[in-house]
Formats: sequence, C-alpha cells, structure tokens
Amino acid sequence: MINPMRVLLVIDSFEREFLAMRLVAAALEKHNVEVRLCCRQVLGMVFNRFQPHVVLLPKTHKIIELDAIHRSSVVILCQAESFVGSLDSFKYLSAHLRKEFVDLVCCWGSFDYDFYIENKVFPAGRVFVTGHSMNESWYLPPPEKKNLSVNLVVGITSSLRAFTHKALGLNCNPFKSIIGIEEVGDSGYFLPPYHAEDWIAFEASWVRVVHQIIKENPDIQFSLRPHPLENPVHYKAFERFPNLIVDSRGNIAEWLTTLDAMCSSYSGSMLDAYFREIPVVSIRNLIPSHILEGIHPSITGIPHESHFVAPNDITSLRHELHKPWRANCDLDALGKRVFNFPDERRPSERLADTIVQNAPPIYAAKSAFESVPESRFERLCGPFGWAPDLRLAMLQWRDFMVGTNISSAAYGRHRFLQNRKSNDIFEKISNL
Repeated sequence: MINPMRVLLVIDSFEREFLAMRLVAAALEKHNVEVRLCCRQVLGMVFNRFQPHVVLLPKTHKIIELDAIHRSSVVILCQAESFVGSLDSFKYLSAHLRKEFVDLVCCWGSFDYDFYIENKVFPAGRVFVTGHSMNESWYLPPPEKKNLSVNLVVGITSSLRAFTHKALGLNCNPFKSIIGIEEVGDSGYFLPPYHAEDWIAFEASWVRVVHQIIKENPDIQFSLRPHPLENPVHYKAFERFPNLIVDSRGNIAEWLTTLDAMCSSYSGSMLDAYFREIPVVSIRNLIPSHILEGIHPSITGIPHESHFVAPNDITSLRHELHKPWRANCDLDALGKRVFNFPDERRPSERLADTIVQNAPPIYAAKSAFESVPESRFERLCGPFGWAPDLRLAMLQWRDFMVGTNISSAAYGRHRFLQNRKSNDIFEKISNL
C-alpha cells in the first residue's frame, strides 16, 4: 500500500458522472486514500499539481496527455459508457481504445469482461468486474406505490443529442449542426454508412411522437427529462401544455421518485426506472419503421429495448401506462450480466477495493513523476493547487463571451451550488 495513496478521479460529464465519482471518492477515503476529482478539460493541470499515483479515466480517447500520464501513474479505465449490452456498439468503440496506456480495467459486468478477455484486448489479471457507481441508485428502495388509475404522473426521457446538444449553445444553427454531426461521424450520433440526416430524422420523429402523446392525454401529468448532454432550454416549445413540466434538476434517481410510470425508447434510463420498480413502456413502435431503419442497428438493437412492452398506438400506450410494475426475468438476467446488479456490495466499494489492492505493485514499476506539457495560459495560472479551477473559470468566461460551450458539461470545484445539488441522494446511497 502506498501511504498515502493519491487517486485522481476524472469526470467527462458532470451530469452523468459527478455523483458516481463522489461515491467512489468516499469509498477510497475509507482506505485513507487522498482523492481529488477533476474534469477532463483541465486534467493535465491537475495531474501536474496533484501528482497522483493512480488516475481513473472514463475514456481513453480525447485524453491527449494519456501517454505521459501512463509513464508516471497507474491508469485505470472505468468506462463512463456501459453500451447497455449492445455488442455492435461495444465492438466498434472498443476498437478505438488506447489499450497500450491502460494498466487496469474495471468492468460494468461480465458482458464487457468476457469481451475483453475472449478477444485478448486486455490480459485477464488486469481486468475486474466491479459494476459502475453510476448505477448505485438502483440499490435504493423503490418509490412508494399508489393507485395508478388516478392522478397519474408519467416521466418521459429523451435520447436526443443533435439539435439540442449543450455544445451548440442557445441559438442552434441547423446548417452548422448537420455539418458538425456529419464531421463527428462515428464518434458522435451515427456509424457509417449512415449519415447525419438519418439521425436528424429520428430526432424529428421522436419530438413529433412525444408531442402527440402529451397533446392527446390532457388528464395525465407528464414530466419530461432531457438527456444530460442536452440544453433543456430547447424544450420550452412544449411549455404550452398545462399537463407537462420539463425537469432537468438533480440526479435522475431523485426524479424517478416523483413518477408512477415512464415511457421512452432506446435509452438507458428505461433500466434506471425498471430496477427501481417503476413501470416502463417503450414508444419505439410509434416511430415509423423507415425512420428506425435509417439509424445504425447498434442503437435499435440495444438488448433491453425488446423486453419492454411497445404499443402500436397512443390509446394502447395509455392503457399500458396504468399497469403496475412486473418483474421480467430477461431484464433481471441482463442486469446481472451487463451491470453486475444486484451484488452484495455496492460498485463504489468494489472499485475502491480493486484500486487499493491492485494499483501499488503496478505503480512500483512506473518512472519517476514527469509533468505533462501545459499551454501558455495554463502556466500563467501558476503552480498552485487551485490553478486548474482558475483555468476552468477562464474557459467558462470565454464560453460566455464568444458563445461556445466547451465547459458546459464540465465539473468544477468552484461550482459550489451545482455540486451541492447531489447531497441528498449522496447521503441516501451512502447510508444504505
């Protein structure tokens, strides 16, 4: 055991990963480990000043300092994407892993573990099934059941990210968006040979279907939750309906407690609801088949989607929303294989144990600490521990002044009010 061990937890998207990394940090601190959280945008600066023994990453692409970090620290990959059991997605994106710079891998479940071992992506002794703390809210008790025949509250989760993406700002330019989607290509919303217009058609159809559901069921209260990467301001178009609220506040686990049922399609949030024992209905059959044929099978072939009931019309959808939650053996099996849920220990605890037990001997073979290169502006912020926070604040100021959104999804230590929003759910999970 390195005493004291320093572990740097890197966050790619605040909404998606902050609570999860807080839980991992708390579990590591019980082992007397010194922990710091940082966003990807200032990773190099934090690395130079914190000098960690271990760096836990949510991805390997977009980490330009990865080779230099790997020389001095133990690099642990804990993917922020589960691929929800889609083998097509996992195969495609795993081919882009910078595996030569990864020392240990923490897997969501046996699904990704088996793939890594069987395809010799990583050696067996360096891969562990821990689960991911992004799913830790599944261990909370289900919301209190009520009579579904009256005062029904139905959640709708979006799986859109193109025209509504935070990075596009408030005033989305459709021409720029389509060109940008096309240029991003296989690391964005579609895979070859499909094109940007295929994904745009899917998003347009999704908006139309949801609009129709809300309009034709005025007696049902709907709560629409945008995807974490979306800018919720775009959903103001729905506000003319008195039976709808757009709710992007807090963690999804807290939002789920307000619902009686949920509808969505091709979204991991459907599993969030199911494992909290909230009825889930898919809207996939309300989207025209020729639209769905235009997006890559890695999206439409997400395994859990086929296990949820999918009515062919809105009248049938309404009927299904009033039915109580029922266990599904196929979904339960998928939960165990893909997410290692349920387990006798929470994922954050397994992650912490894996780091503490396996990182020290790997670190012993690393080179002496070596700083990663910094830009002129980063060096001007100084050698202080708070310098990365200053740099991030500068990036946020630049976003505001020139209309970009580089830091829109970033975690920052100085964002006190934003960071406190997860306190209640953090305490509830920590006390399980």
